Amino acid sequence: MKNILLGIVILLTTFAGNAQEHKINGTISDLKNDNVYLMQIMGEKRMVIDTAKTDDTGAFTFYMPENQDIGMYTILKGKGQAIDLIYNNEDIQFTTTGTDPSDDINIISSIENLIYYDYLNIRGMNMYKMDLIRNLVSK
Repeated sequence: MKNILLGIVILLTTFAGNAQEHKINGTISDLKNDNVYLMQIMGEKRMVIDTAKTDDTGAFTFYMPENQDIGMYTILKGKGQAIDLIYNNEDIQFTTTGTDPSDDINIISSIENLIYYDYLNIRGMNMYKMDLIRNLVSK
């Protein structure tokens, strides 16, 4: 009987140890001791799936369960204050000074988000250059 019970405990421990939980670690240095919300984006629909509280340094963590859908997510502080992230079953770590789109976001870990924010920076620079050229051509 003890052997059967021991076997069950070992089996449960093995299955629990195989679960892959991922984390989203963020630091928003301008946001101390405040709530942030993790929202899943599905087309036009956004759904809050978790809430975390920042510490004195603005750091927080969201734990993503093993079966969490991959896709676009937003970390929301308030209206119009959001940080978009791509979740693909990997840990994400980032730092930023605020939740405004013009604030620099430093992606520490996550290949998809490094590529995404590089793209956003390049697109922003190209839009700026196009505006300058447009103003010169229209005169």
